[in-house]
Amino acid sequence: MRRDDPLIVNRHGRPVNRDGFRARVVRPALRAAGLPESLRTYDIRHSHASLLIDDGANVLAVAQRMGHFSGVPNLCRSVRLSRSSELRQRPFCQPCPTGEL
Repeated sequence: MRRDDPLIVNRHGRPVNRDGFRARVVRPALRAAGLPESLRTYDIRHSHASLLIDDGANVLAVAQRMGHFSGVPNLCRSVRLSRSSELRQRPFCQPCPTGEL
């Protein structure tokens, strides 16, 4: 597989249409999971990263998994700590004065 090859193809080997994929695959999966159909795959992707980090995964490994090969700053824009994780970290960390890294 080349870097520019489509990840998901139809039975004819052509790239899957985004809207059709959402209608036939994503929305039924969201309904089955009891989640709102308005949830975006982007939201699911970044929730996944947040949960991995909250569970103790290596931040650089998660950044690479998310395709952020340039490192942590990109990942930090998209990952949110859970409230319990924030409370556990509070004694060890002070927020940046600007609120960013």
